[in-house]
Order: sequence, then structure tokens, then C-alpha cells
Amino acid sequence: MSRDSAAIWHNLARKTAAQATFDDNETDQKSALKQALALHTKAITFDDKNAEYYHGRAGVYLALGDYRSALVDYHKAVEYAPMEKKEAIRKDLRQYHRELVAEE
Repeated sequence: MSRDSAAIWHNLARKTAAQATFDDNETDQKSALKQALALHTKAITFDDKNAEYYHGRAGVYLALGDYRSALVDYHKAVEYAPMEKKEAIRKDLRQYHRELVAEE
């Protein structure tokens, strides 16, 4: 049952984060991203070894500008990902690193 609950929370988080990208109002966008963050965190409480949940939450942290938390979650996602998905997550991590370096 807990994995089913986690999947429900994760799907809600993904939809909420996707909706945030369409918000023109920065306040509404930030609010939707914070809601998505809370939903991803809820999913992780039900299944704390699911790489997809950490990967999704890392993307939300990144969108919110919380780079340290994004990095932690990207590393957790790589740790828990099946071998065939590790490279895709590492690719996102490399892109994140390039963006962070470009901002400095």
C-alpha cells in the first residue's frame, strides 16, 4: 500500500510542477513549485529508495534556486537508480553543474 501511495503523491507532484512552468505570474509559479516540493517529499516518505522521486524533487529544488538541496537529491537519485537509468540522471546532474558554474 505504501508504494501505491508514494506513486500517487509523485504523480500529483509531477503534474503540479508541470503546471508551474505555464504560470506567467512568478508568485503563482513559486507557490506551485513549493507545493510540488511538498508532494515529492510526501512520496519519498512512503518510498525512500525510489530514484525517480528524488530526481523529480531535485528538479523542483533546482527551479526554486535551492542548489544545495538539488545536488543532494541528484546524488540520492543516482544512488538508488537501476543501472540503466543512472546515466540519464548523471546527464541531468552534469547539466545542473554547467548551469551553476555559468552563474558564478
